[in-house]
Amino acid sequence: MFASINRSFRVCAVLALLLAAGCVSTERVDRDVYREIARATAREPTITSNTAHAAGDALQTPPATVTNSLLSLNRDSALQLAARYSRELQDKRDRLYADALTLFAARREFEMVYSGTAEYVFNRDKSDRTSQTEALTLGAKRVLPTGATVKFTPAISATGTTGSNSVKYAKSIGAEIVQPLLAGAGYEASHAPLIQAERDYIYSLRAFALERQDYAIGIVRDFFDLVQEKSIVSNLTLTLNQFAYLRARSEAFFSVRRAPAIDVMRAQQQEMSATNQLSTANATYEIQKAQFLVELGLPESQPARVDEAIPSLHPVIEDQKRAIDLALARRPDVMTVRDKITDGERELRVAKNLYGPQVDLFGKGDVNGDSDDIGHMDRKTTASAGITAEIPFDRRGRRDAVRLAAIKLEGAQRAWQQKQANVALEVAASYSQLRSLANSVEIQRKNKEIAERRADNASFLFKEGELSNRDVVEAQTELLNARNGYVTALLDYEVQRLKLLRNIGLLDVGPDGELIELTP
Repeated sequence: MFASINRSFRVCAVLALLLAAGCVSTERVDRDVYREIARATAREPTITSNTAHAAGDALQTPPATVTNSLLSLNRDSALQLAARYSRELQDKRDRLYADALTLFAARREFEMVYSGTAEYVFNRDKSDRTSQTEALTLGAKRVLPTGATVKFTPAISATGTTGSNSVKYAKSIGAEIVQPLLAGAGYEASHAPLIQAERDYIYSLRAFALERQDYAIGIVRDFFDLVQEKSIVSNLTLTLNQFAYLRARSEAFFSVRRAPAIDVMRAQQQEMSATNQLSTANATYEIQKAQFLVELGLPESQPARVDEAIPSLHPVIEDQKRAIDLALARRPDVMTVRDKITDGERELRVAKNLYGPQVDLFGKGDVNGDSDDIGHMDRKTTASAGITAEIPFDRRGRRDAVRLAAIKLEGAQRAWQQKQANVALEVAASYSQLRSLANSVEIQRKNKEIAERRADNASFLFKEGELSNRDVVEAQTELLNARNGYVTALLDYEVQRLKLLRNIGLLDVGPDGELIELTP
């Protein structure tokens, strides 16, 4: 009996080794996900290597640490900081990571699947006789490309009884194969979940690539809002300086009786109003900067300054029809909608395959034996083969599956037609908005130039005593509005230009978050 107990420890040791062999470290999983991203990207022409690096490098690079040194924020540095620290972007990476694990789970169902159980049973009957049974059962199963299922089930057990020095051993090994001949036969029907899981992961990569573009454009837009607020502060500072000078000049003219008191009071009011506007604008700017730092994933107290020149006017592709063709050929989301037609066609074929009669060819064999000596056991071998055919009493579920697959395919085809129409409208709308903004930029530029000349002329005539300070105040106010309007138009144009590039598939985001404009 003690020998039997020792054997139980050996059984448990074997089980522990099996469990240890099945354990996979987190680092190993990360490497597997990274390799899968690189492999899928290499097979998919609509996804650039930048997407693979952006998704995979985050798994291999330790989290960056934030320093308290002063940050210089411009468009590129903001995008780089967002790529390193952004919580929203990390959520997108995590979703892609989870999608990879879902794919791995689907693959494991069609690889060799191992199983095993270790059992120890203690029995006591009415006569106080006890027995112990120790058993180890293993299993292996795999679905072959033909649709066949192969199983192997080896097992061994040992049973000992109180008062007896003998132990009864038993061991067996079984093998079975079941090959569908009609329904379920072939790779497409038997491996349909795996095929779809592979396609779904490609769709996830495409969605991730497009999400990175949208996120980067959003960062640029919010950064430009910050630039615009800083420009407002700068313009208000210039205006305040002008009003301070105007107030001092008006007071000097009043002291020599060359200006009425109302001009002095008007100048003083404008200076106080400009001071209040500047204070409010500074507070708004600081709050907006803190919000932007939080959006980048940085502490709101992080020291930072905005060092961004106002962007210039960049031209775009003039041929709108060519832009629509590029969008239909290069945009990841467009490719996904189109490929879902292929998925629907495959699903319909599989449903029709499974609607057929279930006829399976099978074969199985068993070798088993028992003895008091584990080294010399009597073997008994059995084998059988045959064919099974389903009696199709109720096929409504399979029939409905065919109809549902056909409906899904029709829906995918309609979605593709709708997507083509929507893409054409999106590109046309982007062009229309961009042309309108380009005109607005030109108008605001001319307006600013006129406002500058008017302000200079009003200041000159005021110094000569030919105008009251009312005209100077009006001219300075119009100049402030013209400067702010010009900056707003330029920034709006640049954001819309990036959106157009995204809509026609000519925008990419590098591993460090930088925007890359692709050539047609």
